[in-house]
Formats: sequence, structure tokens, C-alpha cells
Amino acid sequence: MADLERKVLGLRRVGDVPGAEIPGRYVGYLRGGDARLLEPVLEHNRLDLVSLGLLAGLACRFVRDGALATAGAAQALGLGRVYEKVGRIDSAITCYQSAAGADQTEGCEASWGHGSGDGARALAFGRLARLYRRQRRHGDAAEAWARLLSLSRVPDPLRHEASVALAVHHEHRLRDLAAAQRFARRALEPRPPASGREAVQHRLTRLGRKIEATCAGTERGFLQDS
Repeated sequence: MADLERKVLGLRRVGDVPGAEIPGRYVGYLRGGDARLLEPVLEHNRLDLVSLGLLAGLACRFVRDGALATAGAAQALGLGRVYEKVGRIDSAITCYQSAAGADQTEGCEASWGHGSGDGARALAFGRLARLYRRQRRHGDAAEAWARLLSLSRVPDPLRHEASVALAVHHEHRLRDLAAAQRFARRALEPRPPASGREAVQHRLTRLGRKIEATCAGTERGFLQDS
């Protein structure tokens, strides 16, 4: 609880008994009957209850007011995940958009457990892209994946997923085989799991054949015209 108070509420307890000491104090009370051992424990529990009330109020405000109530990428990302879990997809998208566009220098990023600002924003872009894909908003999804790849700090699995998604988009929707090939190659850096690497290599082989066929067809057409 003290960790949540510090990271979420900005509060720090002074003179509070550590939670690890509480069982020993209770055993000491049972053995010796000295109730003074429990006084710090009761104060610790009282502070826990006060903090729970504050956290509950904050959570209700977030859910009521949406992305406007959040302060930074990590909070908006967390609220978006709550909305997505209960099926409020439009509200989730708004939160992810807010998280993705948040100022990466905001101090709350590390305190909410998502690492750097870019780390929280990358997760937001990933979730945003997946929701757009589910809504068949393929252009918006591709833009979100591309912006994810432009960040400086992106988890390797997410970077791989974004690269593969953009390779698929350029191959099958934009019919840009050269761009699809570039993104497929990018999906191999850094080295993905064996199953993912095999799938990307298969895609690269197919793209290579398509590009060769396209070049051959263009060359034949040029010779016929000449």
C-alpha cells in the first residue's frame, strides 16, 4: 500500500511500521500480552483504509471523466486498458490516443510502472493499432504501427509485431512490394522467436518471387513496346 501511495497519490508515510514487522508484533502480543506492540499496527491499518478511500475516489474520477482526468501517458494507457476490458472501445481508443500523444518527459511515467515515456507510448500505439484493425480501419492501424516504430525505446516483441503488420499492409493493401520487403526485413531485427522468424523468412521468399515476376513482366513489356 505504501508503494501505491507514493506512486499514485504522491504521499509518503513517516514513522510507519513496515508490513514485514506486523506478524512478529502480533505473535509478541499473543505471547506476552503487551498491547503496545499493536499500536503501530493499528495506525498502519488506519492509514491503509484512508489510502484505499483516496484510491477508490481517484479511480471513480478516472472512469467518469475519461482521458481528460489522466496525467500522462501511463495513466491514460492504464485507463484505456480498463475501458477496453469492459467493452467501451471508443473510450479506450480516446485514452490510447491521449497516451500515444502524451509528452514523454512527464514525470509520472516511471512511477506508474511502464518505464520511460516512449515505453508507455509504444504500448499505447500497439493497443491503438490492434483496435483499429478490429474495426477494419487499416489505414489508421498502419499509421499507429509506423508511429510506434519511430519511437526510440520499443520492446522487441512489439517492434516485431509492428514490422510484420506493416509488411502485410504494404503487400496486400497498398501493393507496394518494395516497402513490404523492407518492413519484413526489419521484423528480423532484433532476432525474433524461431516461429516468428520462420514466418517472416517465408514472407520474404514470397515477396522476392513477386518482385522478380513484376520486374520480368515490366521488362517484357518494355521489349515489346520497343
